[in-house]
Amino acid sequence: MPPATGYDSRRVYDVWQRVLCDEALYESMLAGRHREAAASRGMSAEDMEVLDELQREPGLRWNVENLRFRATDHVLTTLRVHLPITLHLLTRGDQDWQRDVVFEYLSCHRWDELGRRMLAECVRFGKHVRERIARRRALPDLVEHALAMELGVVEVLRQAAAVPADGWNRRREPLPDAELLQARPRLGPAVRVLDVPVDFTEWLNSGDPTRGQPGLQPMALLVTVPSPEETYRTQRLSEGARLVLDRCKGEQTSAEIARAVHEELELEEDGVLALLRKWIAAGTLTA
Repeated sequence: MPPATGYDSRRVYDVWQRVLCDEALYESMLAGRHREAAASRGMSAEDMEVLDELQREPGLRWNVENLRFRATDHVLTTLRVHLPITLHLLTRGDQDWQRDVVFEYLSCHRWDELGRRMLAECVRFGKHVRERIARRRALPDLVEHALAMELGVVEVLRQAAAVPADGWNRRREPLPDAELLQARPRLGPAVRVLDVPVDFTEWLNSGDPTRGQPGLQPMALLVTVPSPEETYRTQRLSEGARLVLDRCKGEQTSAEIARAVHEELELEEDGVLALLRKWIAAGTLTA
């Protein structure tokens, strides 16, 4: 924020924020018509004096455009981390187009960047895609499928952030056989299965939307945050694995689950027990 001496610091900050957020007010300052714009907005005489001082300071355009550039860059980085497939599909991977999309998004929200609330930023951007971008041009269904999946992962991360410190009870070491058989496995504190109409496995495995192609078959995607110190993990579930996981509600023992799945799908009980042991060690299940 440029200096404006002799004024209350709180007032200067608030007026400066209005200049950043109100593009018409900012443009009027560049044209020297800011008093008219301020009057139409009901700003006080003291506010107008601050505007006068800010308008006289050298580098007004640079200060504002630099802050907007940095805000755009920060949000773009966030989206490339958490919504990479959606962003790629929206812009065909064109980085200049991506910057334009994010610039317009922030402009629509009066340059109210959410800073470190990166997951909330992703949710708000998803709403922008559905309510603004999708109204201006016909988006392929693949965009919505990718957005729903990636926002589903974001929701698991938000769920993990809300888990209290004593809510994580992951057991990293494999359970002994006797203990495993008697355990009543249930989902961990930050676990979700996403039903996706297309198969994004190749993109998820590569971490690069330019490598691989989406498959035509639907997939069930298991998303797990094992602990506060670890990043999330994804796994494409087979029909059998999905059935096993659906039975893990803390009501049946592992032995009962293995027996029931064997009777329904003829899967080997030892294989089911091995899968349960693996998921418990990975933090997908607690027991």
